[in-house]
Amino acid sequence: MIKKSLIAIALVTMVACMAQAGGLKRYDWPCTFNTLDINDVPIPVFMDIGLTIDIVNQNDLKKKGITLKQTGWQLYEGEVKIQIKCNFDLTLGAKLILNDNGKLMNPKLSGMGEVSRAWIVDPFVPKTLCLTTAERILKVKLLECKTEHLEVKKGVQVATVILTVKPEMPCLWVDP
Repeated sequence: MIKKSLIAIALVTMVACMAQAGGLKRYDWPCTFNTLDINDVPIPVFMDIGLTIDIVNQNDLKKKGITLKQTGWQLYEGEVKIQIKCNFDLTLGAKLILNDNGKLMNPKLSGMGEVSRAWIVDPFVPKTLCLTTAERILKVKLLECKTEHLEVKKGVQVATVILTVKPEMPCLWVDP
């Protein structure tokens, strides 16, 4: 312990003496360091690009929805245009989901012949790669609707349409 203390005192004394004598100086080297590119080692960067779909007019679709008009006895129809950008070929579909008001109307959902449904006119959408916008028409038809269970009112929501997307490309699996 005493030995370590003596060494520490000697070092402090030596540094103090050198500082007084001008022994510790800072040197400025007469050069600057520049960044150099090492072109001999180019490193490639890879990325997996996923499937992307963009419904361009989705805000308008959410706000305005589809307004059904009566086109026959207990028959209601409506349509809306959907604008799509995608980086893969796809088939667009639609599912009709009735809410409580829609269920009260008891539309024909199954059985023989035509039924109430939502569908896309020309459902195949080729990839656009953001160069163009594909436009498809979403149609909704409700058959045999009995509206006597509902109050007279404008803008009553009776259903929701959920869009479906099915990629039209080979499915490749690489086992890790």
